Amino acid sequence: GKAQTIAITEEGIPYCWGRNQEGQLGILGATQIDIPQKMTAMEGRFITMSACGDNHSLILTRFGEVFSFGQDESGKLGRTQMTEGEALSELKREFQPRMIPNLEKVYYIACGSGQSIALCDSGTQGVTNVNTWGR
Repeated sequence: GKAQTIAITEEGIPYCWGRNQEGQLGILGATQIDIPQKMTAMEGRFITMSACGDNHSLILTRFGEVFSFGQDESGKLGRTQMTEGEALSELKREFQPRMIPNLEKVYYIACGSGQSIALCDSGTQGVTNVNTWGR
């Protein structure tokens, strides 16, 4: 990412370091992490891929679930609809990874500076569903 890194071990454990002012490391309570730190919010899940944008990040599990966190400018976290009781200001930054709903069979994720993408297996040979968020 612009100022953050998320690395995945062979055991599927994510470690992150770098800037975290917008929550892009998925760790509460720290604005900067200089030494790789285990992402405890993802414990118990086998992570296969990570992607980092300017101020947001994505994590992909072996079951095809995608979690997003960081700055939600232009809806790049994939969760633009507010749930009951949430205010718009609460959705601007996500310091904890949250699953993006309504995605199935995701096999690839990527982030740009202000956008996110997830490629999903459609079930039809040679056909991929493409999901994008942000600008």
